[in-house]
Amino acid sequence: MDDPAKTEISEPSEPVVESEHFGIKLERIFKYFLLALMLLMVATLSGLTAMRFAIHGGEVKVPKIIGMTPEAAAGILTDRGLIMDVQDRFYSPEIAEGKIMSQAPSPNAVVRRAYRVRVAVSLGPQRALIPDLIGKSGRTAEISVQRRGLEVGTVAVLHLPDTPPDQVVAQSPAPNANTMTSPKVSLLVSAPADEQSYVMPNFVGASK
Repeated sequence: MDDPAKTEISEPSEPVVESEHFGIKLERIFKYFLLALMLLMVATLSGLTAMRFAIHGGEVKVPKIIGMTPEAAAGILTDRGLIMDVQDRFYSPEIAEGKIMSQAPSPNAVVRRAYRVRVAVSLGPQRALIPDLIGKSGRTAEISVQRRGLEVGTVAVLHLPDTPPDQVVAQSPAPNANTMTSPKVSLLVSAPADEQSYVMPNFVGASK
């Protein structure tokens, strides 16, 4: 005769089996979740790395080009993907004529590729004498400036009472100045005389 106790032990317990299956499923879901989280982290890091490369990969350091000729400096800047822009020329007793005396941005500044590096070129020590242009006509003054190898800067025209028309009344730098920084001479000229004008009379109602 069978032992009732043994019969009860040998019978399978369905709640236990279902619990084991649920545990296995939960473990698999957890593994998939961890795998998905790792893939997301890898994708995020890859995206950040690509973004950093895109941002900083197009940046370069500005080299020092002061003291170089414009031709040599332009070649160095071109190799780094930069553009040289000669904006002005100044007298300088320290920098030899034809050499770059200043640059912007300064050396070692970090800029984007295709950035324009603005430079000024030295004219060497001042050798030209500033002529006395006061009292001359505007055109005569401009010719006198250009004959001395200088440049005409700003020419301002102003209506001045009791002043002959088209006459230089002020200049900068002053005549015979020997401490110029720029080769440009600016002028203040009195306005030219207005053309003679007539007032049209009223002929309405007048007989022929």
